Amino acid sequence: MRDFFPIFVFFVLSLIASVGSANSGQEVLFKSFDAEGTQIRGELFRPVGNDPRPAIVMMHGCSGLYTKSGKIKTNSVAWIKRFLKWGYVVLAVDGFTPRGFRTMRSKRKRPLHSIDDRPFDAYGGLAWLKKQPFVKRDQIALVGWSNGAMAAVSGVRENKADYFGEGHRFKAVGAFYPGCITLTRRVNKRFKPYAPVLVFIGLADNWTWPKPCMRLIRRAARNGFPAQYVAYKGAYHAFDHPNLKIKTRISRNSKWKKRKERRVTIGSNPAAREAAISTLRSWLKKIFLNKFRTSISLYSIDGGGSAANSDPARQRRPCGSCQSSPLACNSPNARDNALKPSASKTSDNAAK
Repeated sequence: MRDFFPIFVFFVLSLIASVGSANSGQEVLFKSFDAEGTQIRGELFRPVGNDPRPAIVMMHGCSGLYTKSGKIKTNSVAWIKRFLKWGYVVLAVDGFTPRGFRTMRSKRKRPLHSIDDRPFDAYGGLAWLKKQPFVKRDQIALVGWSNGAMAAVSGVRENKADYFGEGHRFKAVGAFYPGCITLTRRVNKRFKPYAPVLVFIGLADNWTWPKPCMRLIRRAARNGFPAQYVAYKGAYHAFDHPNLKIKTRISRNSKWKKRKERRVTIGSNPAAREAAISTLRSWLKKIFLNKFRTSISLYSIDGGGSAANSDPARQRRPCGSCQSSPLACNSPNARDNALKPSASKTSDNAAK
């Protein structure tokens, strides 16, 4: 027993160190696949142990990966800790500071385009990870947020994979509240991903509108592609943030047609956040265990549901309700699998 105790203490301390040090990763450098071969900075985090593990490439939003003081932002830290706890290697890609800016949220003329430029950085990170002995090279997923989610969804297009990735492929893509209007136009409403895609949507989001993504993913699913979405009632942009109070801010973008700047609402929604965490964890586990069922091609759930009801396999409604209800289909043809939605609700003020 005495011999066992030091080993146990060492294991616990190692686990705490790996999960608790998510703001001090190992800095790594790799080349983007862009035309310039830009040298990109990444923050690498590894779980305890030396065995090869699945990996996550993280793509931050338009506000950047770092705060003004140089620390990784709160929401990214929270997700890094989760991914480490789940046993994944994490590479948080920083595509901004190597190009001379920390954020582009308030820039009218954005120096990088989400769907045309940033996918090159994601694939550069993928190629670097595949060379590392501690990574399972065929078990690497891409997860993005907002502007980074748009890059992730754009980069997984079947006809653009070689252009962005030079032969490299992600195992799957997760995307939190991307904008889908421009991408919908680019693909002529026909989104064709080469790998499973899961999009998380806030139904109260007035920064990246929910309906364009829901329509794009729904259409892809009905065309036989492994595309899914989850939509949460009362959830604003950044609903997965650990502690962001509901507030409005001004966002600027010269590519917006009507107004070049507008007020948008952001903030945490605890119920939606916890449901999304549970859903992503379960989905990634199935992806990496090769147990993902491509026949289940579409679903949407209420962020106010209980943990039991956050399982997409339990959330089925007739497909006729897809257009009008945030509790939509589990598959395009699942018309005979109706269950009553959860009685609990999430209000817009849940996170205040």
